[in-house]
Amino acid sequence: MSRPTRYSPPFRARAVAQVAQVRSQHRSEWSAIESVADALGISREALRGWIRQAEAEPEVERRRPSTSDRQQAEIRRLSEDNARLRAVLRALRASNGDGRTTEPGPGPVDGGADGRQAGAAPVERQEVDTRI
Repeated sequence: MSRPTRYSPPFRARAVAQVAQVRSQHRSEWSAIESVADALGISREALRGWIRQAEAEPEVERRRPSTSDRQQAEIRRLSEDNARLRAVLRALRASNGDGRTTEPGPGPVDGGADGRQAGAAPVERQEVDTRI
């Protein structure tokens, strides 16, 4: 486990952004780091490390919370849809009448004009309320 830090992530981000803002006013990146670190009262090496860390971090990582929120909402919606569809499937299986759970097949193999297999008995169709 890493040791606790004195500086919050928003403070670090602001310090790194300040260095980027004043960089053009200085001869080198190090002189910009010195200027910002002195103004904020923090270690120059700490600020340099934060800058390197921010450079190594992909842009996607910085935007993760909003993406995560959208993904969680989508997962919730899909879970609700899944539950609704499972309930409909249970109702369809229960309406089959004989207690068997039949899986949908590929369709009639040797169907006649009405689409039934040769020698198959007519199937009674029951209406099932799919609104849940």
